[in-house]
Amino acid sequence: MVGLEMNEWNVDEAYNNFKAIYDEYPNADTYNESDTRAKLITRILRSCLGWEERDMVREEFSEDTGKYLDYKLSVNTPCLIVEAKRSSLLFDLPKTRNHRELKIGGVVSSSKLFMQAVEQARAYALSKGVPFCCVTNGYQYGVFRTQNSVGRGWNEHKLAVFDGFDDIEKNFSKFCDYLSKYSYESGYIHQLLRFDDSEEVKSRGFKTLETLHLNHPRKKNRNSLFYQLEDIVRRVFQDLASEDAEKEILEHCYVESPRKKDKGLPYLDIEVDRLQVDKKSAGDFQKRIVSLLTSSDASRSEVIFLLGSVGVGKSTFIQRFRKVLASSYIDDLGVWVYLDFRGFSDTGDILDRFVYEEISNILDSDYESLGLGDWNFIKSAYHAEYNSRKRGIWKPVYEASKERFEEKFSDFISNAIDSDPHAHIEKILRHASGKFNRKVFLVFDNADQLSPETQSEIFLLAQKMSDRLRCNTLISMREESYWKNRDSGPLNAFHTVAYHVQAPRLEQILSKRFQYAKSLINSGDIDERFSDGISADELTQVLDRIQQTLLGENLSYIDFISAIAPRDTRRALDDVAAFVVSGHTNLNAILRDIRKSKPSGLLVPFHEFLNSVVLRDQETFLEDKSSIINLYGISGHADASNGNRIAVLGRILSSKNVNSDIGTGYLLIDDLVSDIKSVGISEETCMEVLSLLVAKRLVETETTIKDTFENSSFVRATLAGEYYINKLSTSFGYLDIVVSSTPIGNNKPFSQMTKLKEQIAGLNSENVLDRLNRVKLRVKLVRLFVDYLVEEIGSAQFIQRNDLYNAEILEFTERLERTFLQESKVVVENATKVFQGTDE
Repeated sequence: MVGLEMNEWNVDEAYNNFKAIYDEYPNADTYNESDTRAKLITRILRSCLGWEERDMVREEFSEDTGKYLDYKLSVNTPCLIVEAKRSSLLFDLPKTRNHRELKIGGVVSSSKLFMQAVEQARAYALSKGVPFCCVTNGYQYGVFRTQNSVGRGWNEHKLAVFDGFDDIEKNFSKFCDYLSKYSYESGYIHQLLRFDDSEEVKSRGFKTLETLHLNHPRKKNRNSLFYQLEDIVRRVFQDLASEDAEKEILEHCYVESPRKKDKGLPYLDIEVDRLQVDKKSAGDFQKRIVSLLTSSDASRSEVIFLLGSVGVGKSTFIQRFRKVLASSYIDDLGVWVYLDFRGFSDTGDILDRFVYEEISNILDSDYESLGLGDWNFIKSAYHAEYNSRKRGIWKPVYEASKERFEEKFSDFISNAIDSDPHAHIEKILRHASGKFNRKVFLVFDNADQLSPETQSEIFLLAQKMSDRLRCNTLISMREESYWKNRDSGPLNAFHTVAYHVQAPRLEQILSKRFQYAKSLINSGDIDERFSDGISADELTQVLDRIQQTLLGENLSYIDFISAIAPRDTRRALDDVAAFVVSGHTNLNAILRDIRKSKPSGLLVPFHEFLNSVVLRDQETFLEDKSSIINLYGISGHADASNGNRIAVLGRILSSKNVNSDIGTGYLLIDDLVSDIKSVGISEETCMEVLSLLVAKRLVETETTIKDTFENSSFVRATLAGEYYINKLSTSFGYLDIVVSSTPIGNNKPFSQMTKLKEQIAGLNSENVLDRLNRVKLRVKLVRLFVDYLVEEIGSAQFIQRNDLYNAEILEFTERLERTFLQESKVVVENATKVFQGTDE
């Protein structure tokens, strides 16, 4: 493997880190399992193999095996299980010459302890659906596939072995091939541990036109106005849901509640109040909070729910309410403790510890002025214990020396904190509430992005803390989670009030953001940014053109953003920000047009917009670095095909109008697998595709947990999935982007496409006629690509199954051809007007 580069991490640096770790621990071969993991394995995974903390889940429980796995590593989806043993447990591995990969049923099977660990890791991986495993004692490593799709027995599987420090040091690049994050992120690992070439993906000779990007991803510089726009984009398109969101932008850019009531509230069969927010107030919600803050009844407390889908704006509302609408009341009368559960790991962390540690940190940072950590305050919080000991068993000490009594009582409090830190925090909160006449508000946000089991634990903890602290609790959650838990489960113990947050239209959000951006430019505060000849007025006009592009008569732009990021404002704003600064967006052309005596009103073409959002800062399309997937990408091994992703997504989409007890459009995952197997696609491939579709938000499960479908039984297509099938995947702009990185399984069209690619690369980008010819050749290249896809997908079994698929799939190839003919004609006509006219 060459060019092992990822986030400024390279193989040479990794190699030096590897040697440094073993130099630091010369006697590490005597460690127990815990020390082996902490001092060797975790550090090697992170410092030498490129895995980040966010890629790791530790100590996850497997219900199938009844045991805990050591590490689960993920790149979008779980891909590698690592089973750790103590370094003092030496594996008796066979001595072989020039053999890295050994058969499971061969000589390696004689190493009993090693094979026990292999079987244990494989059981974990099978229970979690993870394709690769590693067994290690920190010195010796074995890597293998969990299963295969070509019908081979377990004993025929191959296992790559690295037998100790010297072996890894001499073959470090190969070690990275099998275990680095890059290898799994790029898909390189799938070229290893194969049975033979005739049975894997390479059997059909799948090849891509663009290969350099696989090892050396090429970056594209930001557009020419990036330095003028950088600070504006950062400020204007920031996430309002963040605790760091600026008060000014919360005031100017928050979209008030729609006036008309949404009659289609999902999943709600109970009474809820509609959250009504305007520029100055949050209506009944605000009245309720202010009433709780000003109440003289110290025992009064409530649990309040904010309901809404993911990305609808619950967190944004909480931040605006805290910082803008009710800031004076909360600052004077409240102790506002905001707990963001995006920082909580669904596995491996103890919930109570996380919550109480977060509360302690917030009290230290946000309420330092109250002196909650001062000795006199702490002592007064423990006044009952102080007085009882002063009058009781420590009375002689007190009468003899008050200073000695204070020291002894300080030790007592210190021991109390060590033995029960949670009780201490509760005591401090209760005392602060009474002493300063402030009402405690616990805000539990983003808990609904965790598993149902963890959500239930959080709800119960919230109830427990409300009772103990006599405080008020605000919990944000999805409507369906509330509905499922309201009449059964932990929520039936709550006396609750619920408010529903309605999603603002994306057009409203963007309009406010652009208006605010232009006001920042015109305010005069940042004029010095335009010292290179670009005036504030010109930059304002550029932003006007971008706004007209996105929100004008052509709805393709807003349709794309709305569909790709359904109900997810954060991702939508991120896409727009990427469009504004990307090097693929030719803002120089806009600026030139603005400076003409008779501007034409030039806007950004849709294909250019698409390139900016999809490619961002990459020169070519890389699926793992984009929020967009290649629907024609290869999934599978012996059953590999450019149509497998369409087959899985299309089958799910075909159930979009089917009603069930849990909602409309859901399909049992077991039924999906069965149907997909009936059209010649293996279960392994089906689950591989499903993992990708869930991670990229083209489908969602009934739990609606992001990135995984573990513990889920149903799946349905999202608006994004429907948009991909019905519109995006057949558009010329999308095909033009993915053609170079799509594996082609037929040598004849691949050869023709390669020649066209070489011709395009040979044209002069500065010459007007060459630029026109470049467009025409790109159209020819996409024409060959479409012809190949029509043949590849048209010959697949699934495309004939009208019992499983709806018209959008059965007629997919016809629509692909028809759309290409329509759009490619327009592309050539527009290019001809631009490049052959008097104005470029």
